[in-house]
Amino acid sequence: MNEKFVLSIGKPCSEKFGNFKQTDTGGFCNSCQKTVVDFSTLSDRQISAYFEKNQKNICGNFNKSQLKTYSSNIVSVKKKSRISALGAGLMSFSLISLGSVHHSWGQHTDQVIVMPVSQKENLSEESKDSELTQGEYAIEGTIVDKENGDPLPGVNVMLKGSNIGCASDFDGKFAFPKLLKTGDTLIINYMGFETQKIVVSDNQKLTIVMEESHELLMGEVAVHEVYASKRTFWKKIKCIFR
Repeated sequence: MNEKFVLSIGKPCSEKFGNFKQTDTGGFCNSCQKTVVDFSTLSDRQISAYFEKNQKNICGNFNKSQLKTYSSNIVSVKKKSRISALGAGLMSFSLISLGSVHHSWGQHTDQVIVMPVSQKENLSEESKDSELTQGEYAIEGTIVDKENGDPLPGVNVMLKGSNIGCASDFDGKFAFPKLLKTGDTLIINYMGFETQKIVVSDNQKLTIVMEESHELLMGEVAVHEVYASKRTFWKKIKCIFR
């Protein structure tokens, strides 16, 4: 089973990586007396493999575009136990007796007011079923990576000049939690990608294409797990027997 995690740097370091004494894995910082791992030349697969084994107190040097979502084959002990128990149950009970397993959503809020997916869906349906005040618009859309077209989860969508916003879900989709007016500006921000601005003009279902930034960023790395959207019952059964 593939899990996903997001790499980010909360407080970028002001030191210059090029000034560090070179080591086998990067450079040694005299200020914090620790080795800074140089990830800037590594592939996505190499970075993912590194963080499968090391996730604490890592200071790294990255291209900003590398601070994004990665796939991992790690399965937590808790999840393994759940799968084992369910597999044992299948051996003694019929498939009909199995209950559905619920998965929770992981949201990254970073000073963003985030609505749960269920509320976003309700807002979208209510907006469609009722007459909107003239000049007010419901905005929703999908956010994808320009390079490969993959959906980007956890992208911040903020109303300029406010703290109102939301984050894209696992499938890159979002529904803004407030009706907007003509001329309102949405700020689309995601670590490792160029910030975008969208000016509201009418009811819009947007496809926002994010382009990677090539700036370097250095600092202590935070690893955040991303939870997949709810799977169907048969997909869960299929996963157990892999």
